Amino acid sequence: MHLRPATVLFFISAAACGGATTQAQQQPAEHPSAAQHDALAQQDEAAAHEHLRAADTPRPAKCAKDPKTGAWWSCWSPTSASNRADAEEHLRMARAHREASQALRDAEAKACEGVSDEDRDLSPFAHVEDIQHVEQLGSSAHPDGARVVFNKMPGLSRAMLQKIIDCHVARADAMGHQVPEESYCPLVPPNVKAVVTEAPGGFIVDVTTDDAKAAKEVVRRAFSLKIADVAKR
Repeated sequence: MHLRPATVLFFISAAACGGATTQAQQQPAEHPSAAQHDALAQQDEAAAHEHLRAADTPRPAKCAKDPKTGAWWSCWSPTSASNRADAEEHLRMARAHREASQALRDAEAKACEGVSDEDRDLSPFAHVEDIQHVEQLGSSAHPDGARVVFNKMPGLSRAMLQKIIDCHVARADAMGHQVPEESYCPLVPPNVKAVVTEAPGGFIVDVTTDDAKAAKEVVRRAFSLKIADVAKR
């Protein structure tokens, strides 16, 4: 779940004829992590508080000069009603960010349930010695993703490998697809779908996406695995 409400943080200072308002806009990441959604929610909650404070600040009877600069303060300040409306909008966006954060965390917890700590923390694609074959899916100019064929490991079922891979996809979503320790892993780019099928002597993992940029990154990472495997041997 990727909610991307635009977040605008207002800093409001009370002036002689009302609150002089400045705006600093902080855009959320393209694919915010759970932690980034939490941070954006905190910003929106702080902005709502400032709007409510400005709404409750009595307006002076007449305009006056700024004692530091000598400039006249503007009389065109936000009204109490507009400040309260802005506060409500920031609270709405904060709730949306909180819901998005929780959804990402819940999805990760569900996907990783039953996966060992080792398999959750280390991508299956780290085991380059168990990779048989890598190929690009789609056309050379417009890849859909990559196919990686693993050896069949004793005790590892197709369903369990799918579960481990689903866990890593959900984990990447929750981390906003910023996983430096897994810079090699084709499951980290956004909007990927990974399907495991069984073949004689191995498991086929197709990692695909409709996102053209992500697809190229999936291919790059997949082929770097085979290069690492060859270098290791």
